Amino acid sequence: MKKQMILPFMFLLIAALAFMPTIIEAQFEDIFESAGEDFKKMKRDADDEFAQMREAVDEEFGEILDKAWKELELSVGMVRDTTPKPDTLPVARPAETPVKVPPPDKEEEKKPVPKPRVEEKKVELKKPEGEPLSFSFFETPIQLNFDSQIKVSLGGKISESAISSYWKKMSTVNYNSFLLQFPQVIRELGLNDWGYCLLLDKTSEALYGASAVERPLFLWFMLTKSGYDARIGFNQNQAFLLLPSVNTIYSCPFYELDNRKYYIMYLGTSKRQVKSLYTYEGSYKDAGKPIDFNIYQILDISKNIEPKKYTFIYSNIKYDIPIDVNRNVIKFYEDYPSTNLDVYFKASISPDSGESMIKELKPIIQDKPEGEAINILLRFVQNAFPYKTDDEQFGREKYFFPEETLFYPFSDCEDRSILFAYLVTNLLGLDVVGLEFPGHAATAVRFNSDVSGDFIDYRNEKYIICDPTYVNANYGECMPQFKTVVPKIVRIRTD
Repeated sequence: MKKQMILPFMFLLIAALAFMPTIIEAQFEDIFESAGEDFKKMKRDADDEFAQMREAVDEEFGEILDKAWKELELSVGMVRDTTPKPDTLPVARPAETPVKVPPPDKEEEKKPVPKPRVEEKKVELKKPEGEPLSFSFFETPIQLNFDSQIKVSLGGKISESAISSYWKKMSTVNYNSFLLQFPQVIRELGLNDWGYCLLLDKTSEALYGASAVERPLFLWFMLTKSGYDARIGFNQNQAFLLLPSVNTIYSCPFYELDNRKYYIMYLGTSKRQVKSLYTYEGSYKDAGKPIDFNIYQILDISKNIEPKKYTFIYSNIKYDIPIDVNRNVIKFYEDYPSTNLDVYFKASISPDSGESMIKELKPIIQDKPEGEAINILLRFVQNAFPYKTDDEQFGREKYFFPEETLFYPFSDCEDRSILFAYLVTNLLGLDVVGLEFPGHAATAVRFNSDVSGDFIDYRNEKYIICDPTYVNANYGECMPQFKTVVPKIVRIRTD
């Protein structure tokens, strides 16, 4: 009877672990802590059977790694729209002149300039036995405990046999108790898949040192054991982590295998150009998840707040908008792989920036007609942020998450559209879509009322064009050169 109960339990456990081994195991541990002795014995028996199955899977994968590796040519990174963006912005109408206001009194002038505010985020972990491993993750202190045997060394050499040896040695050490510490950190910091990769990267640096050749191998092993379809390749004594993605990744070399693109993620290794990599054929059983670059949660890391101020004019009134920006969030996004535009449109924004921005703008648009409220938000984005193309500012294409537009000195059309869409959604509750034209991006808004102006038809609904880059343009005014161009629609809402 017990054997019959164990088998379906085993099936459930294995299926769950295939999705996310570390998180599911942690949950099972909590459940079984309060279970009866008979049930606990069933769990121990199931664990033993699962351990044997996992050992068999590890041995099978070890045999794959022992076979001859192939040299694969890498495809150059995919390129976005190459249509050049304008160096200067078109202007719909002249700028307004603010009405004269009395100068501030002397007491007001004496107010000190706000200084950056630092608030440390703390993650309290249940510490298993082992040696402490401490490091900083975007100024957030992290302390894990590990078995010293998990630090498998290759002696500085990378080859097929060395990589195979690394996997086999790691499979026999107590990596599981180490791996089980990460789900809590992920939850408390609000990390997405990319955040988990960065966390493992920082862990590898703390474990091995910044320049150790084992770092990408550590990421490969840990991600594989977490259910991701991670692969490893090497070239000239340097290993590279490769991952498939739910999203398209631009400007990133990749190779294609079984209709999946495996992108080089420059984690744990220096960024250098490679034309080919040696890698293996085959895959680790039950590790098939691609990485997802979407941001579903609010990033909750230590705060290093930098006060910013933005100025714009509407109806001859000048507005000064103070907004807080967390520099640690900016650092998190600094090397974010360049991906689909909808990822940026849909991303959550940290409360530091979001709440302070909404607080300042809400009274300005309150009780205003819908169209006027839209125009006020357009003026804010059109005029408060100086324009410069990404090539001029960074020497490469870089889409901004909303906080980045607030932080960096310049922004372009995609960045402004992303920020404007966030404001309309959160201040007015209106549905917004992104518009991708050749060499340009804008938005369109579905008004509650019937208004006139340039529009697109989307899902049998009228969406009024609102261009945050067309200086001093109102809703319903499309840049002249795009009036007859059919844009690609970027859906933002997921319903």
